[in-house]
Amino acid sequence: MERHLVIPDYLVEFRCLGPTCSFNCCHNYWTVEIDTELYADLHAAMAGTPADRRILEERFPLDDTATPTVHRRTAPPEEAHCPFLQPDCRCRIHADYGEELLPVVCRIFPRYYQSTRQGLLARGTLACPEIARLALTAAAEPVLLRLTAADGPGRHREPSARWRSADEPDPADRASAQILEAIWELLEPGRHPFPFALFVAGVLARQIDAGTPPADAAAAPADPEWLSELRASYDTARLAAHSPLQSAWTTLTALTRFRSASIGHSIRAALNSYPGIERAPAPPAAGAGPAADDEAAGTCGGTTSATMAVLCRRRAAVEAACPGRVAGYWRRFSRHHLFGIAPVDGGKLLEQIMILAHYLAMLDILLHGQPVVQALAGETDDAPADAAAALDQAVTETVARFARITTHNQSLQVRMHDYMHGLGPFGMGGLLTRLYFLETGRTSREGR
Repeated sequence: MERHLVIPDYLVEFRCLGPTCSFNCCHNYWTVEIDTELYADLHAAMAGTPADRRILEERFPLDDTATPTVHRRTAPPEEAHCPFLQPDCRCRIHADYGEELLPVVCRIFPRYYQSTRQGLLARGTLACPEIARLALTAAAEPVLLRLTAADGPGRHREPSARWRSADEPDPADRASAQILEAIWELLEPGRHPFPFALFVAGVLARQIDAGTPPADAAAAPADPEWLSELRASYDTARLAAHSPLQSAWTTLTALTRFRSASIGHSIRAALNSYPGIERAPAPPAAGAGPAADDEAAGTCGGTTSATMAVLCRRRAAVEAACPGRVAGYWRRFSRHHLFGIAPVDGGKLLEQIMILAHYLAMLDILLHGQPVVQALAGETDDAPADAAAALDQAVTETVARFARITTHNQSLQVRMHDYMHGLGPFGMGGLLTRLYFLETGRTSREGR
C-alpha cells in the first residue's frame, strides 16, 4: 500500500525567521519532553561541557510516572525561556551539538502531524507568526499537496482537495475524510459567505449524529435545491436572546489573567479600546501564574450597546478600506482549524465547529481592537499608508498570540472549553448566534 503525506503547500515553502521573528518559540511555558534514548545521547555529547550537562540534569528530570518514561522540562515560575536559549535567540543545543540531538518537539515546530492508516497529515501551528502570515494573508490561496515516497524530495503531485486516498482501508477514516473534504469545498473562496458555510457544516454534523451515513451527508451540499432551502432557513431564523459578544468577551477577560504578561496585556489593550466597559485590572507580575480565584482577579465587566456600536462602526470602516479582507481571514482560519481533525461522530464535529465559531468571535473582537483598526475608523490620526498590509500584520500578530493560548497550553485550553460550555447554548442555536454575530453584529438576521 502506497503511503503518503498530505500537507498545505505553504509548509513546503516555510522558512524560520530566526532572530528577526516577533515571537521566539523557545521563550514560553510550553512543555518540552525528551525520550530516554535521546536524553542519553545528549548527555553523552555534553561530556566536555559540564555546565550544559548540569542544566540538562537539573532542568529535565526523569518523569518515571509517564508511559513511556520521559525527561520533562521544569522551570521556575519566573522563567519562561528554555535554559538553552542563547542571548541571540538561537538554540545552543542546535548550535553546539547538532540538529539530530534536538528534542522532537523542537525539531518539528511549527509543524505537527496526525497519523492515518496510509500516512500522515501535516499541519502548521498558527502560534508561529510566519505560519499565520502564510496561512491567512499570503496572496495565493493555500492548497493541499499529496506527497509519496515515489515523488522524491522536493517533488509534489498535483494539488488535491482530498485528505486521504479513495481506497482508504479504515471505514471511520474514510467517512471522516468525506465530511472534511465537503467542508473544505464549502469554504473555497467565492463559493459561500464563510458564516453560512460553517452553518452548513453544523447541519451536516447534526445529520450524522442523527444517523445519516457520512457519505450521504457529504453529498448533500452538491444539491443546489437543498442549499437554497438551507440558506432560506439561515436567513430567516429567529433566536432567543443570547449574546455571543458577551460570551466571547467573558472568555477573553478570563484570558487576560494568562500568566504570560505580554499576551494578557495585548488582550487587555484590545478590550480596553472599546467604550462602555470597566477597565481591566493590572496584570499579575510576570510568571506569577493564573489567579487561583477568578472573582478575586476581577474582569473587564459587561459590554453595553455602546460596545457593540463601536465594533460595528470599526467593522464598517475596515470593510470600506479593505473589502472582504476580514471575511477572507476568518474563512482561511476556518479551513486551517478544520483541516486534519478526525471526528468520531457528528456530535464531536459539531463541537469542533462550535469551538471554531467561538474562537472567531473572540478573534474578531481582538482584531477590531487593534490600533490600525482604530485608525481606519477615524479614532486616531495614525492612518496607515497601506491599509491592507497593516491589517495583514495586525491579524497575523493577533492570531499568533491567540494560538499560543488555545493550541499550546493544554490545561488552559481545557479550562477555556469548559468555560465556553457554561456560557450559553452549545448546539445549533449557539452556533447560529455566533455566526450571525460574525456576519452582521446581531444575534439574528432581523433588520437586514
